[in-house]
Amino acid sequence: SIHRLLLTSVCVQFVLWTPYYTTLLVHTLSGVQGKYLNRPQITTYYFVRYLSELLAFSSSFAMPLMYWRMNKNFSHKLQRLLKKLHCGDRGCSHERSVVQQVVT
Repeated sequence: SIHRLLLTSVCVQFVLWTPYYTTLLVHTLSGVQGKYLNRPQITTYYFVRYLSELLAFSSSFAMPLMYWRMNKNFSHKLQRLLKKLHCGDRGCSHERSVVQQVVT
């Protein structure tokens, strides 16, 4: 159902993006307060930051996979959209020839 898809989408986005925004908040607050970190803390911070970026940016492929898994018509609609993006508003040449055949 659409409600399940919407709820799952929100939860996936929350799980994938929250660590990234948390590390940005920590970076901002530690910079404003003038706190300095020692070498192990810096290493840990950057590891967590890069891991959180990886999680956040993985949403760009996780969301289509989730839609594909939850919506049976998603792959057909995606193919139709990609064709439309490829051909633009003018329509593809193979589509025009089919229309001409139907008209004549």
